[in-house]
Amino acid sequence: MYADEMMVPWNQYAGDDFSHGITRLAATWVIAHEYGHHLQNVAGIFGAVGPGWPGTETERRLELQASCLADVFMSSQRDAYPVAEQYWEWQDNWRATRLANHGSPENHRIWVDRGRQGADPGACNAFMAPPAEVT
Repeated sequence: MYADEMMVPWNQYAGDDFSHGITRLAATWVIAHEYGHHLQNVAGIFGAVGPGWPGTETERRLELQASCLADVFMSSQRDAYPVAEQYWEWQDNWRATRLANHGSPENHRIWVDRGRQGADPGACNAFMAPPAEVT
């Protein structure tokens, strides 16, 4: 699944350096998002929410938190993995995801921006956010 999400756009935009840069960044971000889920697991968050969360507001909170954590990681790696500002400015692929279980595009932007700007995992506590921030 993830290979298609990463390789299809890469091949589709062959020869276009800007599109390759965006695709490279988006692929890295997807991996960082999944690592955010790993952090949730290690921290015991999955265990704390219990098994009945798929399809609920809790699932959106988990996904938004993982997205925020992805941007904390990306921000913390600015020196090791430099990303040109032009690519950050064109982040609709990951800032405004249209997956219902990842929150609205507007709220997804809030959480990824919070992670990127703060570079602090503590800024990613989606479980203390008001319901309006996790719709």
